[in-house]
Amino acid sequence: MEIKNTNKQEEENNTDNNLKTTEITDTSLDHSSTKQISKKPNSTIVLIIVGVIVGVAVSNFFDFSNTNNTAEIKNIKTTTQSTEIKNPFEEILSILDTDAVYGDKTAETIVFEYSDLGCPNCARFHKTITDEVNASNGSLVRVYRHFPVIRDFSLFGAIVSECVKNELGDDMFFDFLSRAFSLNLTQPILEKLGLEYGLTNKKIQTCLSNNSKENILIQKYIKQASLVGIRGTPNGFIYNKKTGEYSRLFGAIPTSELKKIINGLK
Repeated sequence: MEIKNTNKQEEENNTDNNLKTTEITDTSLDHSSTKQISKKPNSTIVLIIVGVIVGVAVSNFFDFSNTNNTAEIKNIKTTTQSTEIKNPFEEILSILDTDAVYGDKTAETIVFEYSDLGCPNCARFHKTITDEVNASNGSLVRVYRHFPVIRDFSLFGAIVSECVKNELGDDMFFDFLSRAFSLNLTQPILEKLGLEYGLTNKKIQTCLSNNSKENILIQKYIKQASLVGIRGTPNGFIYNKKTGEYSRLFGAIPTSELKKIINGLK
């Protein structure tokens, strides 16, 4: 099965070596999907690009260099196993055992969403995708991944939400997201919300440590997204396992546009 990109739109990539000072803008405009299919660089080029990007990464800082967002990848299987990043698209279009999943993992269509609790448009899309999964009768599943780079409390919020997920599971994680997106967030409010979900101050501090599994996973998501040129939120991919086709997700698209993209991938 071939995995094909059916969206010809490409993002301009932001070149900033320091993630903590990178300016990220909400991408909330509506974008339409097309059926034009183009090829990605071959695997040798992908490995060279990955090697260069990983080589210049220092600690938690990553280089957002130019990347071709169109792709055609052969023989990629959707799995639930966590692996090191090799071909970035192979991992991005797979449900990993570390991912937060809302819906049936066996669904035909998967929305891989990179999001930020500090992003107002992510709050809009959160409601849209939640409602669509609930109404899909098991044909649509949502995979949430953190890209916390917009606000000063974004990383803190991502870590606390991951802490909730690891303590209470995916259902409570998405419940936490719904609560958080409904609030005028600050770091103290996020900390208080974490305590309401049963976390202790000690547990939150443990999750916030640099070598915690929560922090390591979030930094992996940031690196993963940067390898394919993601620079804003909400962003990601809509992928049909049966046809092997995918479309880029740009911004807080409305329900009508989301349905149009999903139907176009069948």
